[in-house]
Amino acid sequence: MIIITREEKIKMNKKLMAFGVMAIFAIALTTAGLVNYLSNTQEVDGYVDSPMSISEIIGDLDVLGGETARVKFDITNNANVYIDAKIQMIMTADDISVNDFNSIMTEITDGGWSTGILNALDESEPMIESIVDNGDELVITTISVPWATVDGPWTVVSDISFASAVVGDYNIEVTMIPQ
Repeated sequence: MIIITREEKIKMNKKLMAFGVMAIFAIALTTAGLVNYLSNTQEVDGYVDSPMSISEIIGDLDVLGGETARVKFDITNNANVYIDAKIQMIMTADDISVNDFNSIMTEITDGGWSTGILNALDESEPMIESIVDNGDELVITTISVPWATVDGPWTVVSDISFASAVVGDYNIEVTMIPQ
């Protein structure tokens, strides 16, 4: 006759419990694999692109201090719905500031409608959300407006009037920020 002590009985029960848990886990994995195999799962991958596109900026910033440069670009809503978006114009130069410019007069049109001409350096303009001077870049952001799908792109024309004492290399970058 074999006598089993209480401690041996507890060890044996722990082993049996561990083997039971492992068996249940093995059955669960097998069942999950079998269900996936039998359910004939299908999937599709896709890429979601920005609904807004900006054409190449046309224009030349090579002017003398005191003169005005004109830049023009087109914005297209590629979606079949209105898209609320902001325009952000980032101007960079060494030690750039608002004082480098007399004005930045901008008009946005879609062929029949126009914002009218607005001064992008005037925060009291209803279309301008913010003007931020970061030292080496000047960031001008419009309010969010609904860009409709129209026959053709929206055209943005900016006349950038430099102050007469300004000398330097300037760069303009334009970004659309969908909301």
